[in-house]
Amino acid sequence: MHMNIDLPRDLFTQIHEDPAVNPASRRKVVLPRITRQVLESQGYMFGSKLRVPGGYAFEVTAPDGRRLKLGLKTAVNRWLNTATTLVERVDSVIVTTFVWDKDDEKPEALELIEISSAALLAMIQRVREEAIRLGKDPHGHYYMPLDPELHDEGQLGCIVGAVIPAGNRIFGPERVNWIASEWGRVRPDWDASGAPALPAPASPPVDVATIVAETKATLAARLGVPPSNIDLSIRF
Repeated sequence: MHMNIDLPRDLFTQIHEDPAVNPASRRKVVLPRITRQVLESQGYMFGSKLRVPGGYAFEVTAPDGRRLKLGLKTAVNRWLNTATTLVERVDSVIVTTFVWDKDDEKPEALELIEISSAALLAMIQRVREEAIRLGKDPHGHYYMPLDPELHDEGQLGCIVGAVIPAGNRIFGPERVNWIASEWGRVRPDWDASGAPALPAPASPPVDVATIVAETKATLAARLGVPPSNIDLSIRF
């Protein structure tokens, strides 16, 4: 079943490597959130969040019933950082990345690759061994290519080849629909009857005044005080 992925139009500017903004921190928030939406649409059930400094990791149940610790990592322009803080604490890693239009350098499709932590750590260890051989810091942040066509013998991270052949593509590439909304949605192209899926109905506007009045009345009745004695503040 193909999926439609609706993402906000300004997402690319949020994660683009523009020195005028802080793309790294924004990317680390935006893409893991999208990744979780995609995985849940594919049948993954998320449990407790794991404490991993600087990373996103969860206890999950996979669609095939496997229970595992799953880490979420993002790839910058199809290159994966060799940092191991997350990888060492999980069973498997989901790498989230865009497929790029090489003509105008625009992200056109979303792709998720699953790779076992053991396989990824073995690749990282080879990169570190090569760094030592070259007299470099073995714990520096180097980048491994996701795609074989990105192989460059001049890049230290390329010593182990590409990441994708060592993993398993579990989603995509699926085309991204760039829309004017705050957050993305993931929905099937077709419903169970085989008919095109209808757009999600618009959410009704929230009547804040009515909600506040009803809440104050309920509290007043339970506490035995007039509603005028209750003050509520709401932060959005």
